[in-house]
Amino acid sequence: MAITKNPNDVILLVNENGRVKRIVLTTNVQVGTIGSPAELQLTGKLILNSRTVDVNAGGVIAINDTDNVVNVNIKNGSGNVSVLLPNLPKKGTVYYIKDAAGKCKNNNIVIKGNGLIDGSRTQNLKVNYGSILLVWSGDSWSILNVT
Repeated sequence: MAITKNPNDVILLVNENGRVKRIVLTTNVQVGTIGSPAELQLTGKLILNSRTVDVNAGGVIAINDTDNVVNVNIKNGSGNVSVLLPNLPKKGTVYYIKDAAGKCKNNNIVIKGNGLIDGSRTQNLKVNYGSILLVWSGDSWSILNVT
């Protein structure tokens, strides 16, 4: 069963044995409204879009709008790896960047954004297998966690 508002907005209910197995949305979803927030409760698991990017030391990775988790797998060479955050993310967009190879002590992962990251132009991951969690506030990036 599909309910369409217009050709670009589709909610698809996937039924299996008479029960809704999953809901597929082809557009953005909002829960509640400004001044009248609603609660969203997940009784299952949240699956984020994750990708591993192989890069040689000295290389550059551009994060896509569809990324949530980016595992940076530094392969060969010496030098820092640059990770470029998207230019115009939506307010509240979160990215998790991880040193998947355990090499950023010698080959720093240098994160660069279109705005400041907690007051700095860049943020460096320098601990092997380290990670950083960032959120876009609308005009700058905030660090939520660094390991």
